[in-house]
Amino acid sequence: MDKKLSNIFEPGTKTIFVFLVLFTLTSLFLNQYVFWVEAVVVAALYLFYLRTRMKHRQGLARHIEQLSYQVDSAAKSSLLSFPLPLVVVHLNGNISWYNESFFAILNKEDYMLEKPITDIFPQLDYAAIIEETIQNPITVKLENRIFDIYANAINVKNASSGFAVLYLIEQTQLETTKHELQSQRSVAGILMIDNYEDIMQNAKELEKANVTTRIDKRVSTWAENNGALLQKFARDKYLFVMEQQYLKNMIAERFPILDQVKEILVGPHKMPATISLGIGRDGGSFMEKFDFARAAMDVALGRGGDQVVIKDVNNFEFFGGKSKEMEKRTKVKSRVAATALKELISDAEQVYIMGHRYADLDAVGAAIGVYRIVVGMGKRGNILLSTRSTEVERLIENVQELEEYSDVFVSPASLLLPPDKKTLLIVVDTNNPDYVESSEVLDTCNNVVVIDHHRRVGNYIEKTALNFHEPFSSSACEMVTELLQYLEDIKIKKEEANALLAGIVLDTKNFTQRTGVRTFEAASYLKRCGADPAETKALFTSDLQSFRLKMRFISQANMPYPHVALSVWRDDSTDFSKELFAQSIDEMLSITGVHASFGIIRFEDEVHISARSNGEINVQIIMEKLGGGGHQTMAGVQLRNTSLDAALEALIAIIEDTVTEVAQEE
Repeated sequence: MDKKLSNIFEPGTKTIFVFLVLFTLTSLFLNQYVFWVEAVVVAALYLFYLRTRMKHRQGLARHIEQLSYQVDSAAKSSLLSFPLPLVVVHLNGNISWYNESFFAILNKEDYMLEKPITDIFPQLDYAAIIEETIQNPITVKLENRIFDIYANAINVKNASSGFAVLYLIEQTQLETTKHELQSQRSVAGILMIDNYEDIMQNAKELEKANVTTRIDKRVSTWAENNGALLQKFARDKYLFVMEQQYLKNMIAERFPILDQVKEILVGPHKMPATISLGIGRDGGSFMEKFDFARAAMDVALGRGGDQVVIKDVNNFEFFGGKSKEMEKRTKVKSRVAATALKELISDAEQVYIMGHRYADLDAVGAAIGVYRIVVGMGKRGNILLSTRSTEVERLIENVQELEEYSDVFVSPASLLLPPDKKTLLIVVDTNNPDYVESSEVLDTCNNVVVIDHHRRVGNYIEKTALNFHEPFSSSACEMVTELLQYLEDIKIKKEEANALLAGIVLDTKNFTQRTGVRTFEAASYLKRCGADPAETKALFTSDLQSFRLKMRFISQANMPYPHVALSVWRDDSTDFSKELFAQSIDEMLSITGVHASFGIIRFEDEVHISARSNGEINVQIIMEKLGGGGHQTMAGVQLRNTSLDAALEALIAIIEDTVTEVAQEE
């Protein structure tokens, strides 16, 4: 340090004296008198230089000592009176020192020295601060106050002297203001009486005006109590705008307006009125929020109505939807869909038909019915199918007796030419893009038709030329049969009628569930076309070994909650097929006291969960929470990258939450 100071305060001094000595020595050869005079002068100058340098150094040292003392005093004073709370924490997590501002926020009488910092902030990950794996700021809570912590770890490699300095900045007022602004943000919504036509047809002439008035009064009271601005813009539709805080209260209460409107009973059969709400939030403008609300309403109606769907930028939330779908007697939608489908097929050069992965009799039967329409209009078509269960294989063998089906069923991977603008893709028995037979074909095709009866999921197939969606229908085969009835020039054959009837029988559990007037009308039409119930029943038969496997699966079932049966298949050594798995869960539902049955099994790299219900428990809601979907009485999900035990744990947790919700509502 002395050498550096000399260079700073005495630059080149030594060099000068070296030159003076050299000049003095030169004078020795010229004139000795001059030499001695110069030697005395240089020596005197050097002595004067040494004395002066010593005084300067002593003065500089005193100045540095005084300055260091002043800086140290200022630092200590600044830390003690630092306006922000500050705390020094040892590497072991104990508090070493803190200033007055930090002590003031503790609201404690006892000092906290040598006590763990986590006693004050339990949520603070101090180890991550020392390891410097956490980014500033770190948000923590202290009672009702919120702080951002900026941490600085110092000398962490030295266990004895290492420490961390934590600076606290209070954000309570900012967070409170943000919360208030968030609560005051507006949400936009659409409220619709989703069975208006049915209740008006069921009501007596003098009762109709009274019914409308009663519904209007319930809805208006609901809007007034929740600070909503309500405007009726059609006989069965309302627009409303409200603040976010009221929406949060509704979510907490599970939207009691749904049950309040259902208390209005109409006609001699006491039909309840039902409503659906589509709500849009977090949009950048009112127009975007109403676009979200319209999309939410489409999903709500596609799921059968009597529910609330909330949509934001990324997600859908579902509430209600626990009542059974009301069958619509009118077939106007089927007639319009038949005409539109005919036009789309006419404009196409190639038609691909596919259902969901691991296709069942309903998906394949519906695909066969659609293929008959395609062939009847003189177009080329193929049914895309990868895996075939025993039941499906039998069905395909039956229809392949017809000449038109010799090369109809193909694997998506075997397609040589990619779809083009003239290719039409018809998806049956699913509206979820994640479950289709081939997502690659779906992504490639621009013209897509969806024919499905499952309740609509959040990530449904959006870009469609035709979306024929009837959640109250028993099956996709029923829907395709209705289309065939309006295409009188299309004549189906006996084998095709058997295929369509098999799909209806499968999804209705032999006409015991989800059947309506239109279901029997479709079955009657198929019977007139030559369908044979005996041949259809033969598709569902199983051999002795299969029967034993089903009984073994059922015998392993237990009831974790009242009226809920659950079985897990853990044996990988036996050939327990998907259809046996589904049949076993169906038969579990026939056990006395069981309202819902669940099964879990691993197929290849996926864990499958399948659920059935007699209508008392909505299994669709349970499966949706796991990422699946389906109907109130039949639903399922396929989970990747998980184990049987993890899937079982997740399912039981969701069943418990659902049972608790139902108990609270009752």
